[in-house]
Amino acid sequence: MPNLEMGDERYDIEVKRLRNEALDQVVQLGVDALRALVVEVKTPHEVGRLLGERTDAPTSEIHAWLSSPQPNLNQAAQVYVNSVIREGGVQRLREILEDAALWNVDARNRLMAAVPFSREYWTEIPSLGVDLEESYWKHVQPFPVNDADRVDGSRLLVQHGRAWDAMTLISMMLHEQQTPEVSLIKEVLEAIRAGSEPPKDGTMGSYHIGQILKHLEREIPDDVDLAIYEFTFFDFLHDHEPSGALYRTLSKDPANFVAMINAMFRAEGEPRRTPTAQESAFASRSFSVLYHWNTLPGVQEDGTIDAEHLTEWVRSARLALADSGRASIGDEQIGQVLASSPVGSDGVWPAEAVREIIENVGNSRIDTGVHIGKTNQRGVTTRGVYDGGDQERALEQHYREMAAKVATRWPRTARILRGIADGYQHEARRNDAEAERMGDEG
Repeated sequence: MPNLEMGDERYDIEVKRLRNEALDQVVQLGVDALRALVVEVKTPHEVGRLLGERTDAPTSEIHAWLSSPQPNLNQAAQVYVNSVIREGGVQRLREILEDAALWNVDARNRLMAAVPFSREYWTEIPSLGVDLEESYWKHVQPFPVNDADRVDGSRLLVQHGRAWDAMTLISMMLHEQQTPEVSLIKEVLEAIRAGSEPPKDGTMGSYHIGQILKHLEREIPDDVDLAIYEFTFFDFLHDHEPSGALYRTLSKDPANFVAMINAMFRAEGEPRRTPTAQESAFASRSFSVLYHWNTLPGVQEDGTIDAEHLTEWVRSARLALADSGRASIGDEQIGQVLASSPVGSDGVWPAEAVREIIENVGNSRIDTGVHIGKTNQRGVTTRGVYDGGDQERALEQHYREMAAKVATRWPRTARILRGIADGYQHEARRNDAEAERMGDEG
């Protein structure tokens, strides 16, 4: 179209005019021509929308398309009936249902899916009969929806087994600066937790859950349910965030930490058995949560450590794990928690409060856990093909220097640091050998 650019209002007006002109010609040719057009076009919904604005559309023919196995005909028909129902309300819906073209279940299901999602229809749909009411709540598309209908719409979706769609509505409300009550958000999240319905779109579902949990972090950061929700959706969320309430709960009281360890590991002497699906899921999620936990219990907002709280946390965890028959593996896991320590006031890792625990407890499994936890924190490394073990030699030197600084007062801690240094020394030699091999081959 000359002198018009896509996106201009005049462009859109001209496109609509041309489409209506073309549709006029096709409608005049008869229903077979109209059907052929819909089957061939790339945007059948546009044809359905334009037909919904006409007074001469072949109504019964279009209704019959709802029974067709051809997807373009289905789509055009659904957009058409949605348009005319919005114009004529519930009475128009009743008239459509009387059409003989809607004789089969599939056609009626597609019709009910096209009924608008709004209060006007929620109150009237039950009068159409149980089957149509069930079809409506199973198939209706809950978007778009008026602002005033979103709260009740969310609750109705939950009541009819569509908690994930209700969650999307809640996220939409937050995005548009509406503030749903916390009780409603909890109702939706509890329904998702209790149900088995998977999200229709995992990526968007993860986004919406994340937005809702971030909102709860701002509104009710200390609510006990928030930590449960963050645990439930931990592996579903992008980068496992938000998870602040979950980790604050773990840091505050070791009871949940102990429960996770009990789920992950058998007690000493406990016979093997096949766990239930629920037990396996809990254990797997527990492993993920603990693997990504990088905050030491007792660390304050200013970075200092409440040594008394940390010591009591370790003591309580060890007692509970010993009572459950998991003392050895429990100590190792506690050591990995201690590995998340910041550096001390002297610039040496771990901080003094952790060093005191290491020395006073004097447990080799805890020492092993600290070593493993700190080594695992390094993560994946990158290097040039011929760099060899330069990175590891630097780390080896760093840990030997720290060991030397604390050896007199904290000898057990120094031994852990030397063990980490030895590990990097071995890794450096391995990387040197690999670089040499690549050099010989290259």
